[in-house]
Amino acid sequence: MFDRRLRLPTQVFVVAVITATLTGCTWAVEREESAPTGTTSSSSSPPAHEESAECKWPVAQIEAHAGEVLNLDDFDDMEDLGPSENANGAIARTDDGVLASYTVAAGDTYDAIAERVCTSVYGLTALNAVRRGGVYASDDLGSRSTLYAGDTLNLNPFTIASVGDQNGVVHEHTPSFILPPQD
Repeated sequence: MFDRRLRLPTQVFVVAVITATLTGCTWAVEREESAPTGTTSSSSSPPAHEESAECKWPVAQIEAHAGEVLNLDDFDDMEDLGPSENANGAIARTDDGVLASYTVAAGDTYDAIAERVCTSVYGLTALNAVRRGGVYASDDLGSRSTLYAGDTLNLNPFTIASVGDQNGVVHEHTPSFILPPQD
């Protein structure tokens, strides 16, 4: 049975998402004069690993359903297409070459980062629900975490609970979906 207490927040959230989609909203990185603590001044250019100039599959609107295990198939074809406008951060990979994390550069947006790694904004948000919050964090519903230069975004469904931060802070939100086994 649908809980009546969630009806209004859910409706507000749906209206906000539709409005943002129709108006072409993007969430840009806030530029700070001082870099977040714990960051290094390494180059923002990614490694020379570029498999193709476009995604292997049309990027669908990935959704993580409340109470269900996150669908790992949605993230199988993620790859780094290389830097682009508003997605100039550095990509880190696991030892076996799988995308691990993304370090946000000044001017980056969620939309451009998601496009660069062949996922949707919702997929990127789901991968960061625990450490950053957002629409898939049941205790942070409806908020959109702001990107800061130097932030680490998780890109791996097996490290949702252990990779990522927001402006140097590591959050521990409760996701609305069930996490797959975590490394």
